[in-house]
Amino acid sequence: GAANYTDWESIPLMPKDRVPDSCCINVTQGCGISFKVKEIHEEGCVQKIGGWLRSNVLVVAAAALGIAFVEVLGIIFACCLVKSIRSGYEVM
Repeated sequence: GAANYTDWESIPLMPKDRVPDSCCINVTQGCGISFKVKEIHEEGCVQKIGGWLRSNVLVVAAAALGIAFVEVLGIIFACCLVKSIRSGYEVM
């Protein structure tokens, strides 16, 4: 679940004593059925992803800036291409 494993209890069609197998520490077929709390990840996905982003903020920012730079470079080259095509038509 997003907050923790108890989020799955609020789903109407999901039995109360069950979580998805992906919540298990050692993932095996059917490990989320009648689980023990020690055998599953208690912390939610939002906390894990938020923690990972906070600890890797420089890597994420560098990747975002790198992608933005490539996008801007593409726009500049596209504008240059349009300009050269238009100037070619004017000569004819």
